[in-house]
Amino acid sequence: NRLQLRRATKAVAAVFHEVGKPLELQEIPLPDKLNEGELLVRMEVATICGSDLHTVSGKRQEPMPLVLGHEGVGVIERIGSDIFSGNRPRHRGWKLQEGDRVTFSVADSCGLCPECTLHKLPQKCVSLMKYGHSRISEGSGLNGTYASHILLRPGTHAVKLPNQLSSRVCAPANCALATVVNALDMARLLRYGA
Repeated sequence: NRLQLRRATKAVAAVFHEVGKPLELQEIPLPDKLNEGELLVRMEVATICGSDLHTVSGKRQEPMPLVLGHEGVGVIERIGSDIFSGNRPRHRGWKLQEGDRVTFSVADSCGLCPECTLHKLPQKCVSLMKYGHSRISEGSGLNGTYASHILLRPGTHAVKLPNQLSSRVCAPANCALATVVNALDMARLLRYGA
């Protein structure tokens, strides 16, 4: 087929500005070039977490404006150069490629600080960035799943999903299921200094 599909140049995001106001659909430019370790993911499914509801209702304070959402499944559209090198964590068991359907961790962590290494708690990383909880002015602005695209940072664990599992079933795995698994794991894990 000689027809070339034009690559999208903008994402559409539902931006949260303040409590009591509706989300605003806003175009955000997609990056022309991805940095090493970044993944540009076109979202297929995003689910609503309790933390999103708490933010919208004012029970949880977050920096605004922001793109909410951290639970989701999407397809890798572009990959930053050489995602398997450098010192940032990336799951090496999967050979990630453009077109792969993935889910991902709720946060980007350094993989080097004591919380990431000794305590095995990347969610407590000293340089933690949580998707759906970061101001739109941080990074590309594509920091949440309530958008057509999300830009995953290098310290975000991404997992290729098997074709047999639907995106709707997998979408809450990166938060709701991960929370349960981590709680069960922590119940048997010896902590440094304990």
